[in-house]
Amino acid sequence: MRKMYVLLFMFLLIIPLHGRAETNLDDYVIIFNHDINWELLQSHQVRIIDTYDSISSVAVQMDKNTAETLVTFPDIVGVQENKSYEIQTQKLPKAFYPLNLSPDIRSSLTGKGIRIGVLDTGIDSKHPDLKVSGGVCVLQADCTMAYMDDNGHGTHVAGVIASVNNDIGSVGVAPQSELFAIKALDSTGGGTTTTILSGIEWAMKNNIDIVNMSITTKDNDLALKTMIERAYQSGVLIVGAAGNNGTASGTEDNVLYPAKYTSVIAVGAINDKEQRVSTSATGKELELVAPGYNIYSTVPLNADIFDGNRDGYAYMTGTSMAVPYVTGIIALYKEQFPFYTNQQIRDLLTMHAKDLGIEGEDSHFGYGLVQMKDLGLNIPEGNDVIPEVNNGTVSFEIEKSENVKKVEVQRSGQSETTTINEEKWMDYIPSGNYEYTFYYTFDNNSTYIIKRQVHVSSPSFYDLDYQQWFSKHMIYLNVNGILNGFKDSGLHPYQNITRGEALALVGRVKELDPTMRETVFKDVDPSYFASGYIQGAYETKLIKGFSDFTFRPSQFVTRAEMAILVANAYQLESQRSIRFTDVSENIAGYKAIGALVESGITKGFSDGTFKPHRYITRAEFSVFLARAEEPKFK
Repeated sequence: MRKMYVLLFMFLLIIPLHGRAETNLDDYVIIFNHDINWELLQSHQVRIIDTYDSISSVAVQMDKNTAETLVTFPDIVGVQENKSYEIQTQKLPKAFYPLNLSPDIRSSLTGKGIRIGVLDTGIDSKHPDLKVSGGVCVLQADCTMAYMDDNGHGTHVAGVIASVNNDIGSVGVAPQSELFAIKALDSTGGGTTTTILSGIEWAMKNNIDIVNMSITTKDNDLALKTMIERAYQSGVLIVGAAGNNGTASGTEDNVLYPAKYTSVIAVGAINDKEQRVSTSATGKELELVAPGYNIYSTVPLNADIFDGNRDGYAYMTGTSMAVPYVTGIIALYKEQFPFYTNQQIRDLLTMHAKDLGIEGEDSHFGYGLVQMKDLGLNIPEGNDVIPEVNNGTVSFEIEKSENVKKVEVQRSGQSETTTINEEKWMDYIPSGNYEYTFYYTFDNNSTYIIKRQVHVSSPSFYDLDYQQWFSKHMIYLNVNGILNGFKDSGLHPYQNITRGEALALVGRVKELDPTMRETVFKDVDPSYFASGYIQGAYETKLIKGFSDFTFRPSQFVTRAEMAILVANAYQLESQRSIRFTDVSENIAGYKAIGALVESGITKGFSDGTFKPHRYITRAEFSVFLARAEEPKFK
């Protein structure tokens, strides 16, 4: 007979340090504008407890008067008391709810390679149903047991995520994911701002993909908000409990922090009838719901004391138990789509959630019950991708049935996807091994994937790789005989391009006579490698040279000169005035710059400038030329 495990209500405790009662010091977090001002801290004799370089903040002990003084300094954004957090759990027992984890999905996706940090009371690393890859204890008072769980909550959460598929106990949603215990809550389930900050910072420094935070507080915590935002910007997905302070009516807006922050996926709890658990928080910040009623999972043996059968498993209820289901589903999606951004993963979750309650997003269920969708395990017949590999190019024949709404492709090493509208799609890449992932979206919004691995044997340049933003443009020019490499097997992308080199590229595009010969310019020797292209460009009126009958072939090209050359070569004209703050009608190339903008070759810089007098690199010139030559690059 399975047993029930009741986790007692726990009150938040801030563990006092030695001597605190005598000195009347309190715990604070000081958040600086830029760098930490150590001299200021020393002059006010605050006691440094910890530092958080990622957000220029320090945890300190000081009296209230000092805190009120420091907050007035311009270097300091804020001074806040150390806030309290608690695990979200109740007693309540019962079952497991299916999340559309079919046998096909479970046999193909296991969360392998995804690093998950459980920021909680620790994890029982000796539990036979758990495999812990590592962890840390960030408590300021007691870490004698390292990250071992002396409460039970963290181990229960970890089991929902990643219990091993070993025929005993339970099986986690992502059983082959890598679990990391971040012990930021003590044996009573209590933690503070500083322990949570330390835990999240550790996660960032240790390349954690997802942080599961089944913790809450009623207070808006500036330091925590800043740290979570920094983590999210660095690529970490954070999943948080909405809270167990909901009411039966569910009319209140009572989602707790940190789930209330937009950088956190806020998760509520439902029962096995897909009804909201009456104590699950409600509000506009709620993003998803998951099973959170009577969830069976792992607990440490020393916490398994309620039914006399100490087998290391128990039932718990609460939004804390719902969070790890979402975390596990995220791990499966990240395994499928390793280059998806945070927002793309969240879009998958909300797009495929099962709508509950009133139609659409609502304050009781968010977007709905989190679901795992078959996104490519059994793609419908009539849809396929057939690759053809040549030097510097990979082309794909795209077969799709009539009910396909769109096809997108993503290359390994890149986060963005490209929509394919044609029957044949081509990529330009240097030598190497690549994986392409094609996403087929059907009329019913279901999505399937096809993966293809290819090997490209050439070209190979020591100073060019596929992750550089200009790589495909330079490879395109190279494979089409327009851009040649140097004797040292490089393309020198960051080197400023000379007027002679630029004319050679344009001359090859325009198929001018390359024969080295006499030119009309007194400073271009007939033996100069680009003399033929320069003379040809002059004869076809692409260039005029300078008034002193020179061409100055070794002089670097400015962005304005580039615009003139490209506009002349492709006969581009401007029909309207342009609006760059540093380009006026008095600047040579004014009309040519406008022509490039109108043709979609350039947009200028994000600050509203074009920088017409700045020298242009070989890479930048290649990008402009490739966009002019091939519309797909625009």
